[in-house]
Amino acid sequence: MWVVRTVIWPALVWLTRHGLRPALVVLGRVLVWLARYLVLWPLRWLGTVLTPVGRLVVAAVVGAWRTAGRMLRLLHRLLLRPLLSGVRWVWSVTVVPVARGLRAVWRATVAPAARWARRSVLDPARLAVREVLNALGLRR
Repeated sequence: MWVVRTVIWPALVWLTRHGLRPALVVLGRVLVWLARYLVLWPLRWLGTVLTPVGRLVVAAVVGAWRTAGRMLRLLHRLLLRPLLSGVRWVWSVTVVPVARGLRAVWRATVAPAARWARRSVLDPARLAVREVLNALGLRR
């Protein structure tokens, strides 16, 4: 915009004031003709040719997308859903009972022993260390 205001427009004003207006009018008409016949018409023709091609490409992509979605849905219904149901059944019959048994054994054996060790050994040791550190002034 700066170039138009400072260079081009003052040059055009100077040319029109000094009698070159007819030459500028002819130049403008030539430029309009060139733009119309060398730019706009080929672009219009290209648009009329490429529009059906573009619509065809869009229709093909949309159709392929929908077909892929239908195929994936069919694959899910016919293959994955029964497979996952079978895996769920096998898991519930084999792994879940074993895990529940291990949990019961853990709660019956390890948990009481760990609770006894904490209450009988670790808690008194922790209290003794705390009292020693307090007595020495090393604990905040």
